[in-house]
Amino acid sequence: MQDTIEQYWKQDIPDSHLSSVIGDIPKRWGRMDPASRIAVIKIGLLLKKANLLSQNYKLDRNIKAGLIVGTKLGSLYTDLAFSQTLAEGYENASPNLFGYTLPNIPLAEAACQYRITGPVFAIFSEKPLESATSEAQFWLKNDANISFIIAGELDVIPNSREKSSLKITSKFKIIN
Repeated sequence: MQDTIEQYWKQDIPDSHLSSVIGDIPKRWGRMDPASRIAVIKIGLLLKKANLLSQNYKLDRNIKAGLIVGTKLGSLYTDLAFSQTLAEGYENASPNLFGYTLPNIPLAEAACQYRITGPVFAIFSEKPLESATSEAQFWLKNDANISFIIAGELDVIPNSREKSSLKITSKFKIIN
């Protein structure tokens, strides 16, 4: 699955292999933007590999974990897609896309999916992973109740060479 992760975000109905990673399909899966789907999948893979998920694919209720992700471009891909729906007037604006026009929304989707209850937010930075890692270390140092934080980097932008494809940067790691 690691080699083909980017194809999984395109599945409107997740197959059994994808379901074995994320558990119950999020109710909003069908309208999620690519960044949200990628965050849910990649964070699920990370938590599963670290053996941190219970049988119901959630963190234990006693575990307080966080999710801090750096980004260079935020929700640019979805913002552009939303603005295209505005081209013919505000009455044609997509409410489904509008809900994903903030860079923290993919993180919120993943946090809900896996019961991540600590700090969850996005940081704009030219060095996204480095900034997220530094912020995660700060939180861990200053809040003894946090067990771990997933630090990451996530950017999804249109591929200028192939208009139907995306350029995806997604890296996540657990900081203790």
